[in-house]
Amino acid sequence: MYDAVIIGGGPIGSYIAKGLAAKGHSVGVLEKGSEDRGKICCTGIVSKNCYQTYLADKDLVLKHGRSAKVYSPSGKLINLNHKEDQAFIIDRNRLDSAIAADAVKSGADFLHNHTVKNLDALSDRVLVEYQNDIRSGFVEAKTVIIASGFNSGWFKQNKIKKELSFTIGAQIE
Repeated sequence: MYDAVIIGGGPIGSYIAKGLAAKGHSVGVLEKGSEDRGKICCTGIVSKNCYQTYLADKDLVLKHGRSAKVYSPSGKLINLNHKEDQAFIIDRNRLDSAIAADAVKSGADFLHNHTVKNLDALSDRVLVEYQNDIRSGFVEAKTVIIASGFNSGWFKQNKIKKELSFTIGAQIE
């Protein structure tokens, strides 16, 4: 039985796994995608604070910026300019892989291609039912952390009340 099972192996799930495992907790991460996650659904733009605090590997930065053009819904243009870099565009695939590798180095088990099908909260543990390419099965944990992303169906499927306020972002290629 794990101390914690994390559903979702993106940056947040991996970051939490790394922190818990580094403190000596047994951690399992169930990620529905393959080790090479391919297409990333969120942008790779991070703030200066995030860059300075969390990005040990500065080679992940593709570009940096100190200005932006923001268009309001009414079409009004706002130009933002600063003397120093304020935003950093990072390679999200490499970032995700690096944080997951750090979690594994810290002692977390990373289970790729494992889609979580159901959660069953018992009095002393949570049963996490999964399906992978070969079989279905269960893992047990003292606690479960859902880090499966903004539009995860987990909350509705498991009758968990979802936070009512959120932020919408946009991304273009």
